[in-house]
Amino acid sequence: MSDCDHNWRLTETGYVRTWHTEFDEQSQTIIAYYSGSEDFSDEGAGDDHLQCSTCLEVKPLPEGWEIDYR
Repeated sequence: MSDCDHNWRLTETGYVRTWHTEFDEQSQTIIAYYSGSEDFSDEGAGDDHLQCSTCLEVKPLPEGWEIDYR
């Protein structure tokens, strides 16, 4: 989907979990807010990445950025 306005979300392969994701350009931090059920899988692969919730395109985390889980 080349005309997608991308809505990037932090995700990890294998997890069933929802993260509201914000990007702080100044501090180079991805802020991830957990929202949803406490019933989530523990089967994640350890490969945090960004995925567009609209077109499902995947891209790696920006180099040098931190993740602030809240």
